[in-house]
Amino acid sequence: MTDKTRAMLGDHEAGCTATQVAKYIVDYCLRAGWPITNFKLQEILLYVLAEYKRQTKKDLFPAQITMKSNLVLISEVHELYKWYGASPICEPFEDTQLPEAVRQIVEDAIAK
Repeated sequence: MTDKTRAMLGDHEAGCTATQVAKYIVDYCLRAGWPITNFKLQEILLYVLAEYKRQTKKDLFPAQITMKSNLVLISEVHELYKWYGASPICEPFEDTQLPEAVRQIVEDAIAK
């Protein structure tokens, strides 16, 4: 990673957005035959965010985390999928690539 790229990303070395990671999770779960709800997606995202921070001491992505009805939510992802309500998200995505280290953390989180 160049110094210019690092300066643009700040402490977000992975260069991911919350939406990119969420789309990867949704796509992975759909391909595995385990469609997930927005609530479960939020749980996995928060776990991935914490685990990435624990392993790297850096933030995976800039996130606006809010509380709504006693739920902790990543705002941009919640807004994207709130229309599904409690129903499984059934929208597959193309080109859901993540860096290898991030992908491994995400897939480990889904397996738990």
